[in-house]
Amino acid sequence: MAGPDETDSDASAAGAPDAHDEPAAARAVPDAPTTDAPVEPDDAPALEPTEKPVAPVRAEPKLELEERPLPRGVAPAPPPPPETTPYPAALLESLLLRDSAARSARLAGDVRAKLRSDLALVTQRRDAAEILARHGHPAEAFALARESFLGARRIAQKLLSLQAPGVAFPGALGFTASSARTVDAAAKLAERNTPERDDAFSPDDERALSSLLEIAPTLERRLDRLTAPSRDLWLLRIRRLVVLALATVAFVAAVLYVTAPKRELMASASAWWGSSDDEHPRNAVDGDESTEWHLPDAALGFLEVRPMPARDIRAVRLLDTRNPPFFDRVTTRVRVTAFAGDRQLATRESEMPASIGAGRWVEIPMVARGVDRVRIDILAFSQKGGGLTEVALVDL
Repeated sequence: MAGPDETDSDASAAGAPDAHDEPAAARAVPDAPTTDAPVEPDDAPALEPTEKPVAPVRAEPKLELEERPLPRGVAPAPPPPPETTPYPAALLESLLLRDSAARSARLAGDVRAKLRSDLALVTQRRDAAEILARHGHPAEAFALARESFLGARRIAQKLLSLQAPGVAFPGALGFTASSARTVDAAAKLAERNTPERDDAFSPDDERALSSLLEIAPTLERRLDRLTAPSRDLWLLRIRRLVVLALATVAFVAAVLYVTAPKRELMASASAWWGSSDDEHPRNAVDGDESTEWHLPDAALGFLEVRPMPARDIRAVRLLDTRNPPFFDRVTTRVRVTAFAGDRQLATRESEMPASIGAGRWVEIPMVARGVDRVRIDILAFSQKGGGLTEVALVDL
């Protein structure tokens, strides 16, 4: 028989659940699973929460490279040469040869000697090809020209492997873009298949041979500069600068001569013998000693010379008349007067040699500035009359 406490407990269990017992009832596991929610097996791992806390991201420290100076005596590596050279830089290099000298200096002595020996053989073969081509043997000429150009290309590729690794021929050899294209075209011509017999050579083959022989020296000259000893390059630089200086002086002189105002003398006279041009006043200023100005027989008169433009003079030179083949006219005394406009600047009388037919120059000192007219008065003569062969003004 149950005690009172057990009866109360049963009664309580049989009755409605107490409010304090509801959480325990809610936590109770049912005997059988329902169809509403699947039941996980007992050994299934516990489900992870859908949202995880995100750990803060730590910024990686920046690595800064410290620039350290090169040890004493160690030169920095030179930058790689450009594949093509702008035309102004190429023109400057052709005069100063700085890049050629720097690149040649980096070659070891034995390497330079081997490259220059190979280059001499290249030039020798090209010269032989030109001789064969001139004597009507184009097939053998093309074979030698091809061998010569391919040899030059091998030298260039060796240089590129030493000084500009990874750059394809003909880049980085100091050519302008147009010259590089020309050399590249020659490389394609060297790969051309041509007949072995002269009589089978076509006009296209002959044009290819001519182009190859014409372009090849361009590559050879450039390779010669890149492998030349420093002394040879120095002497070549001096020669080119001297030639440039002389050409510049000649050009400036030509420009000054062309642009300078024309210096000429115009002549007029009081009269001249006859009506022909054989004794015209302009004959006295034409620079030709075989022509003369003559006054009429037994007459005095004057000759006026007008320099254009006006000049500063220190003397007037006169060449007396001869009148060949008769030799019957000579001026014995003159008066020379210099003017600037209507203003007289200087005047002087002078005797002339009285030797018939001598035709001697006489210089009459006369310093005057801004002279635009010189008058020569014939004061005395011998034989039939007077005159003058030439008049010249001596600049101050």
